[in-house]
Amino acid sequence: YGRDAAMRVVGRTMFETDRLETEHVARCNRMHEVWVPTAWSAEVFAASGVKREKIRVVPEAVDVEFFDPVKVRSRLPLDLVAIATQVLGPPQASQEAASA
Repeated sequence: YGRDAAMRVVGRTMFETDRLETEHVARCNRMHEVWVPTAWSAEVFAASGVKREKIRVVPEAVDVEFFDPVKVRSRLPLDLVAIATQVLGPPQASQEAASA
């Protein structure tokens, strides 16, 4: 799979679909293991042609006690304009306004 010096090649992937393209199946079958997050994903990969012995179900690692949305209450309203300005900088004046 392009990792000749690697002792093991493990792919961690998922698709929210009911089938895989043949090229993706071929890539998965060249790996030692393919990790998917659910039993449903494992069935989709196997039904698409990925060898069952390569597929491992490794659930998403989320601490549901720490990341419990019921326990989290926003202290401030979400200001998307302020966040966008911090990330992207201030809005640019349009060409029309600049030439007026």
